[in-house]
Amino acid sequence: MSGSKPYAIFDADVIIYLASIGELELLFKKCEVFLTEIIYNQCQYYEDDRGRHSINLKEYLEKGKITLLTDIEIEEKVIKVQNRGRDGYFVVHEGELEIVLFIYKNREYKMCTGDGGAVKFMCALDMSENLISLEKIIGKQVNYQFSQKKLKKMIKEGKTMYIQHFWEDI
Repeated sequence: MSGSKPYAIFDADVIIYLASIGELELLFKKCEVFLTEIIYNQCQYYEDDRGRHSINLKEYLEKGKITLLTDIEIEEKVIKVQNRGRDGYFVVHEGELEIVLFIYKNREYKMCTGDGGAVKFMCALDMSENLISLEKIIGKQVNYQFSQKKLKKMIKEGKTMYIQHFWEDI
């Protein structure tokens, strides 16, 4: 990426993926890393065919390479859209909800996730410009789930859903 490092808030799937391929350190070189408390606590380990492997995020937190986001305010409009999304449009987990709530009030941040439900949630709030792919952040090829191509596809689906079902709510 050119210019200043982006402020990115990561979903657990991204952190776990990078740890599993031995590229977690690259993330800290490429952007300012923010995690919610829920996401931080979800990123303790990953499993593969060789067993369970610890992810030591505490070391990065202590070195100031991770900023932990706490005391995130509830925004009624975000909760309304989340509840409407449960009607078959998308599902988001608590950690993703925290990220969206934070970005809703702090638009200079970007969300990085491989989760289609979280992307659709951001689109339902007309916040697709606040999404960024892992591929774009680290500047190298990644699993399709975290690619720019997949993100663009999910955003297109999310924008269509927004126009058809959510634009009056925003």
